[in-house]
Formats: sequence, structure tokens, C-alpha cells
Amino acid sequence: MSKAVATNDAIYLHMEQPDNLMYISGVITFARPLDVDAVQRTFGEKLLKFGRFRQIPQTAKTLSGYRWIEADQVDTAAHFHTHALPTPGDKATLEAAISALVSTPLPRDKPLWDMHIFHGYDGGSALVARIHHSIGDGIALVYVMLSSMEVFDEDENKESAPTTSRKKRPSLARQIGRPIGLAIRTPAALERILTAKPDPQTVLKGELGIAKHVTWSQPIPLHEIKAIGKSADATINDLLLTLLAGTLRDYLLEAGEVLTEEIHVAVPVNVRPMSKAYKLGNQLGSISLALPILEPDRWERLRLLKQRMDGLKTSPELLISYAATRIIGMLPKERARTILNNSRAKTSALVSNVPGPRTPIGLAGQAADTLMFWGPLTARGTLGISIISYDGRVNIGTFCDKNVIPHPEKIIDGFTDQFNAFRDDWQRM
Repeated sequence: MSKAVATNDAIYLHMEQPDNLMYISGVITFARPLDVDAVQRTFGEKLLKFGRFRQIPQTAKTLSGYRWIEADQVDTAAHFHTHALPTPGDKATLEAAISALVSTPLPRDKPLWDMHIFHGYDGGSALVARIHHSIGDGIALVYVMLSSMEVFDEDENKESAPTTSRKKRPSLARQIGRPIGLAIRTPAALERILTAKPDPQTVLKGELGIAKHVTWSQPIPLHEIKAIGKSADATINDLLLTLLAGTLRDYLLEAGEVLTEEIHVAVPVNVRPMSKAYKLGNQLGSISLALPILEPDRWERLRLLKQRMDGLKTSPELLISYAATRIIGMLPKERARTILNNSRAKTSALVSNVPGPRTPIGLAGQAADTLMFWGPLTARGTLGISIISYDGRVNIGTFCDKNVIPHPEKIIDGFTDQFNAFRDDWQRM
């Protein structure tokens, strides 16, 4: 049985090139060695219940140019690989191993996903997954992964970091159902999108190479992020994006850049109800956020960023971008790439924020220590920032092109420094 690839999924097949692979990758670490057979049985049984994990995209005469074809036989063993992590088996060693993986193409004659178990990580194991973005977006794939794992502790008092405000955001359908408001705001928003100029050419931009590099931070307590943001009437997401603004400001200044213009980040936003995440596919819009990097005072940066985020929450930009991805996916591959690349040139980074599980999850009777994910550098971007919450903590990750950003650990360290500075101020209040 075959089915046409949806146009908003096909754009990730259009964008893929040897130096710009379109995988969502993630790592889950465990304090003790994993039982490989148990892990393979768990995911082998549960992942294959989702059709996309049994199918291969092939070129076809469809609206998107592709069709999902059912694989003759899916040998789950061929999708699982085990490795001994080289000594000293620390975080830097694991980051290097994952970086090599995310720079390597998946075989195109099998469904586009695989998993790798690295033994010897800090005395335990790490599970690394690679899944092609055409199968689903970050929200959908986190749902799939977590639905295949065990929940160890139900604590309803814990929270996860939201992708926007703590207030419930109206569904896409409800927003579309406000025709008068949209009719008034859409022309101006569309004009802003179409006339936006490219971001300044800084050290955050450059020619892509094959090699990519992933990193992630030490966990930050979610309750402290919430409390600091609340002290300024800001959301968790407002503060996290302000920390990023301060981090990139310092990174650019240290690199010798003279700051005369603000830079923008693309922020994907899920537009589907969470109850529909199991359907997979990509249901994303995107907003472009100007980071207030010209402002030296961190609390004023927070005020400015909150103001901008509040404005974007009522903008039709999200709906426009969602509709645009569906249309672009109908175009011939080279034309689609050109449009997407030109659009991405108007931003300097991609920021993905996924709410993770509030309570510990795990495999084979063992709770996970760390959860981290990375989206691809869509449309030949060079810097991706990932934010995920897990069990009352928040981790920050970077996905960089090594040719452009050879030392991404400076960004991770800078993010931690920014948080510590805000926390010191807050504790003195």
C-alpha cells in the first residue's frame, strides 16, 4: 500500500543534500548498561506500529513529487547498532560520536531511521536515534519515542517548559476561524515577511561543510527559570530566548563583530493538537523573532523580548508560514530549495523548543538520566539551538556546522553564564 508524501513533509526531502542532512536526532543516557535485546524488542514492536517507520519515500508523479512505499520487509536488527564508546567515555567523547553519526547519511533503501547504543558512557549507556524529518516534526517524534518507553513516577506537580506562553494558545483552526481579525492583520504580516532583508553577515554564517557538531548543556532547574521569569512578568520561554540573545551577543562581541543590527531566529511552532501527534507528519508554522542583541542590560533585553513575543502571539505570521510550507512542497526540488534558502538567509539561527516528560522515563526497568534532541540545519542554516525539559530540568543543545562554528561549546557555556547572572540578580532581589 502506498500513499503520496504530504507537501509539508516533502520539503525535507527537497532540502536534503550531502552537507545538509534532514534528520532529527536525539540521545537518552542511562547510568547502567542497557540490555540491547530488550531495547530492540521494545522499539522493534512499538515503532513499527507507526506506518512511516515501515515505509520508504520514493520519487513519484504526485503533488509533492514523492510517495511512501511499504518496505518489503523491515528487519529491525538492521536498524539497531551497538558501539563501544572510546575512552575516557565522557560527555565530550559521546558528543564526538554523535556528531559523526549526524554527519553521515542514512541508507535510502530502508525506512529512514536507525538507533545506536553506545556502551561505556560514564559507566552506563547512551541510546542515540536518527529519524528523517519527513517522517515527522519534533513534537510528533518525541511523542513516538516516549510512547515506547516506561514511565517511572507520576508527579502531576512537575511541569515541562512550554513552547510559547503558559496561557493556552488557541488551536490553528480557531485562529483561522477569526476571519475579520486575520483579514486586517494578514496583509501587513505578509508584507513584513516578503520585504524582510537578510540578516547581517556575521561569524554565525558561512559556507557549509560535511561535518556537523552537537553539544548540550548541564541541566538547569526549571523551577528557577520559572521564578526568574515570573519576577519580570515573563514566561519561561521569554527568559530562555533572552538567555539566548545574551549568549549570541557575547559570542559575536568576543569574535570581534561590531554590533550595528539585530539578528533574527526562526522559531518553529506546533500547530496541531497534542492529541493528534501520533499521526506523525510535519504540522509546523514558524515565526521570525528579532533578538535584542544591541541592548547591553540583560533585564531590559528580557523586557524587549517579552514585548516582541507578545506581539507575535497575535500575528498571522505563524499561519502564513504554515500555508507556505504546504505550497513550497509542491514545487520542483531546485525551486523549493531556492525559496527556502532565501527565507533562511533572513535569520541567523533556528530555535526548537520541545516540552519533554515531566516525570522520569526509561527502558528495560532503568530510568533515563538525560534527554536531548537536535533538529537539522534546515535550508542550509549553520546554527540550531534545541531546548527540552525533562523531569523538572531544562537542557540546551547546539547543532552546528563545524566549518562555520568550530567551537559551539562557547555558546553552551555562554548560555549557562547568562542564566547564572540572572539567577544572581534574582537572589539579591
